[in-house]
Amino acid sequence: MTCPLCKASDTLLFHNDKSREYYQCQECFLVYTSTDFYLSSVDEKKRYNLHQNSDETEGYRKYLEKVSLPVMQRFDIDHKGLDFGCGPGPLLYEMFVEAGYAMQKYDVFYEPNLEVLKQQYDFITMTEVIEHLHKPSQVLKQLFDMLAKKGSLVVMTNLYTDKAGFTSWWYKNDLTHVCFFHTKSLEWIAQKFEADLEYLSKEVFIFTKS
Repeated sequence: MTCPLCKASDTLLFHNDKSREYYQCQECFLVYTSTDFYLSSVDEKKRYNLHQNSDETEGYRKYLEKVSLPVMQRFDIDHKGLDFGCGPGPLLYEMFVEAGYAMQKYDVFYEPNLEVLKQQYDFITMTEVIEHLHKPSQVLKQLFDMLAKKGSLVVMTNLYTDKAGFTSWWYKNDLTHVCFFHTKSLEWIAQKFEADLEYLSKEVFIFTKS
């Protein structure tokens, strides 16, 4: 097994249940499933179609403010942003547009406009996306390359802490979640892409190109 984040081959079986096997990289501490357990793209999209992530969903706008408010404090409306992995209801994108920001959006299933990936941005948001990536190393390199000088990548995801917590963790039960990050995984990303890492909360992190 090769780690999909750092490409190290020093990995161990971390946990298995009735649905999948999970491996832990001993280099970057990413926990991940093998490709044998990936859903087909058709089945994956069916799962995403069930997500109720719209402005009408009670509390979802407030939830996304964990990302939007810190970004708006750091970048004014003269800065350009991208919502990567916006999903079927791009509420975060809409919140930035409402505030006057020049925004683009991309999603491999719902907004597959490759032209927006050829531009540069002052900030990129990735909320509840990184845990779905089949090729996190490739995607993260692409996103950091798209950031302007001093640009920020804002990530929202849930982190695991240890094996005991992982075994009973609800987050792993979503079959579209294939990568699970540890604080050491985030530190590896920051070092790899020469970025400063800031923890805004237990689930929101900002990588800023140094």
